Formats: sequence, C-alpha cells, structure tokens
Amino acid sequence: MIMSTAHSPDCAMIVFRITGETIVGLINRLKIEVYNIGFIVKGLDSVMTDGIAGGDIIWLKHNYRDRFFADPFLLDSDEENYYVLCEEFLFFEEIGRITLLTVDRKTYTLKDRRVVIKEPTHLSFPFCSFRGYEVTPESSASGRCVRYTLEKGSFKVIKREVLAQTPMIDQVFYEDPEGSWIYACGKRNPLSDLYVFKRNESGTYTAFQQEPVLSDIGRARSAGAFFTWRGKLYRPVQDSNGRYGKQTVIMEMTKAGKDGYEAKEHIVLNSFENPPFNCSMHTFNVYDDCIITDGSGDFLKFPSKILYRYCRFLFKNRLD
Repeated sequence: MIMSTAHSPDCAMIVFRITGETIVGLINRLKIEVYNIGFIVKGLDSVMTDGIAGGDIIWLKHNYRDRFFADPFLLDSDEENYYVLCEEFLFFEEIGRITLLTVDRKTYTLKDRRVVIKEPTHLSFPFCSFRGYEVTPESSASGRCVRYTLEKGSFKVIKREVLAQTPMIDQVFYEDPEGSWIYACGKRNPLSDLYVFKRNESGTYTAFQQEPVLSDIGRARSAGAFFTWRGKLYRPVQDSNGRYGKQTVIMEMTKAGKDGYEAKEHIVLNSFENPPFNCSMHTFNVYDDCIITDGSGDFLKFPSKILYRYCRFLFKNRLD
C-alpha cells in the first residue's frame, strides 16, 4: 500500500512556502521603481556633520503618475522659483529625456515642466554649471558625450557640441589651473569603473589614462557635481552595494586632475528616514541657497505596469 503524504505537515509547509514565494515574486514583478527629486531643508554645515535625518528632505509635489523625475541639477533660480533640470522617464516609453521643472521655492510644488533635450537614445544626469546654460547630459547610449547650450528665456537648444566620441556615464567636470577634466564611469562596468578625461586644445576630451583610476561599486560613480566646504574639495558618489544608487557617499578629495585620483570618505547620506522615496538616494547637488537630491521607492502599479509594457499603442498619441 502506498501512503499519501499530501496532507503531512512537511508537505503543507513546502506548499505554503512555494505559494508564498510565488505570490511575493508576482507582486514584485508588478512593482515599478519610481524616483522623485527632493530638497534638503537644512544647511550644508548640518548635513556634512550630522547627515540626513527624518524630515530633512521635502519631496517635489506633482500629479504625474506615468513618469518619474530624477538626477536633478539647478539651472537657475529667482525669488519665486527654482528651475531644475532633470531626467524625465516615461514608463510607457522606457527612455529618458531632459526636462526643465519650475518649482515653487516656498511649497516645493511643480508649477511647470517642459522638455528641453530629447534624442532617439536615453538621456539622464544633466550636468550643468549654475547659470551657465550649458548642459552635458549622460548620453552613453549614443556612444558620444554631447554638450548642449540653451537659450536663456526660451530654454531652446541653440548649440550642440560633441565633447568626446566616447560613451560616458554620469560625467562631472572639474576645473583647475592645469585645465578641464571629466570624471565618468565607462559602459563596461558602469557602476564601478571610474575614468578621467582631459580637455585637448581642440576642446574635445580624451582619456587621461586608459585604465580606470578606481574600481569600486561603492565609491566610483558620480552622484553630483564637485563642491567645496570649509576650504576643501568634495565629490558625491553613488554607493550601489545591494541596490543601484542605494545611498550617497561624500568623498573628500586629496588628489585630483593631473595629480591623479585620491579620496577619503567623509560621510554617508541616504533617504532611509524620509519616505516614501527612501529606498535609494543617488544624486546630491549643492548650491548657495539649496541642496537638491533624489530618491526612489518601489510602488505597486497594477495594472499600469502591464499596460505600459505590453499596450504601448494606448499611449502612442498621448500629449505630455
């Protein structure tokens, strides 16, 4: 006689475990990682000494549910508004473009948005110098590094300039008496291999050395522009251990430019205590009157995720 074990406690536990894991897996497959930009509402001195606590980040208030905003850089500001360049990523297109957000300085509410740079390939991380109106987004999918000059007022692109025939990821610029430098990761190991590029007399950039100056998933990829604090130079970097862009590490630079690359950790910053975008924080940009960051959270978007991925024709003629 063959005895059935279908209702034994061990089998019940196995069935429950498989079912539970399957349900969790299905739920995770229906989640969408959503980013948002945030404003750190305390001064740089406090951030650099105490880090980021609960309530220190105010997330941008907006009504869009079919896209996210990430990688913020401040293009300009006035008494009423911040004008923030960022990556805008539409879920049904699955490609980023560079958008200008007009944000109310008092309420941190989105007042207006306009797409300023859009290409057939993905764009993100729109590095720009404050009030410079020169924007160099991450455009590694195109195989090139391109700088765009925007017209003041209209924010239309009036000039395109190829800086390098090399794909660069999250590139930031550094200027010193010896010239202009770009720090960027490469496509082969985009989270961990940092390269340095130097500007030539022609205005283009080439690798200062062929090998990466650093290979470290927690200290290589840029999280924002260089900044100075108390007379020292700092570089924000992404720590992607465990999750892409999980948190930001502020590195104190001890060597830069022609002297090579050498840095030591100053402080680790994250958005863990600032929900709902508290799963990652991979941008940190410092300005005279604000500090801008971003964060992400995993949100259940059923049936939106299925529609975005498999029914794109529904959104083909959507006005954005």
